[in-house]
Amino acid sequence: WHRTTLYASQNPSGFGGNYLWHCGVDADTSYLYSPIAEVHDTLFMPTMDLTWYGNARVSYDRMIQVDGAADDFRLLYSFRMADGTWSGWNTVTTYNTTAWGNSGGMTIPAGTQVRVAFSFDTDNVTNTADGVFLDRIMVYAW
Repeated sequence: WHRTTLYASQNPSGFGGNYLWHCGVDADTSYLYSPIAEVHDTLFMPTMDLTWYGNARVSYDRMIQVDGAADDFRLLYSFRMADGTWSGWNTVTTYNTTAWGNSGGMTIPAGTQVRVAFSFDTDNVTNTADGVFLDRIMVYAW
């Protein structure tokens, strides 16, 4: 994952500034540099303290271009349990086809500390699509 200006001016929402988060290669608009290999990359957000809130949602603009169903992008969360340990990573949603637009807001747990992550995993077959772009990542809690 890295910041890029590639496609920033084409963000359908019209907001978000000059940069996007990108999991892929800007130089040749593919997932990978040669030789071909699998991608397993995760963008972790800082831990959020949602202890005093009853509800929470994550919203983000996404531009996803993948080669096939073996490649997927996932929104994940983990939460601090009552004994102080962290739960495993839970999948909120998965995309394995080309998708553009806003996530529409995905529910995550509130009332505790929460970690949010974005994961992109591929097979090792030629990956010639652009990968994943994210912008305007927001957490709403109430």
